[in-house]
Amino acid sequence: AAESINMLVQENMLNLVEIGWNLIWICGPKWYKSLSEKMGPSQTQKTSIVLGTDKTEVIILDYLENMELAYTQSHAVLCRSGATTLAELAEYKTPSFLIPYPFAKDNHQVLNAQYFVNDHKTSTYNEEKTVKWDTLKAWFGSLPETKGPNTVTFKANQLVIEEIQKVILK
Repeated sequence: AAESINMLVQENMLNLVEIGWNLIWICGPKWYKSLSEKMGPSQTQKTSIVLGTDKTEVIILDYLENMELAYTQSHAVLCRSGATTLAELAEYKTPSFLIPYPFAKDNHQVLNAQYFVNDHKTSTYNEEKTVKWDTLKAWFGSLPETKGPNTVTFKANQLVIEEIQKVILK
């Protein structure tokens, strides 16, 4: 169901790293297997793929049971607009770029996203349109300065990433 989001992240992963964002990509088992095969054993752990530079890190997971680790102090989330996801985003007050699932019954994910956008700092984009890097970059650039790279929040995110690594690399 999230294939288009996975494709979007895969196509723009280096762009995100270049502008200094850490990335926790929870891509699902199918995509994880494919990425693991492409990356090779040197970058692949049993449950994660860790890439990055000296300033940024990309952690690719097939699944994360404790989503609180990912939401806590996240800069932003790129995701579908299901009810549970939106409830979690509201709880953690996380800015989000929503891409509603276009085949959801009664178009409920589009309706969820529209309602959520009215009450939260977020954007929504119709699944049938192509989300381009320029659109994502502009949205990331619109986030409050305290949520951007090289801030206290960013440094705190490093601690969250280290905590996630402890959990997944056990």
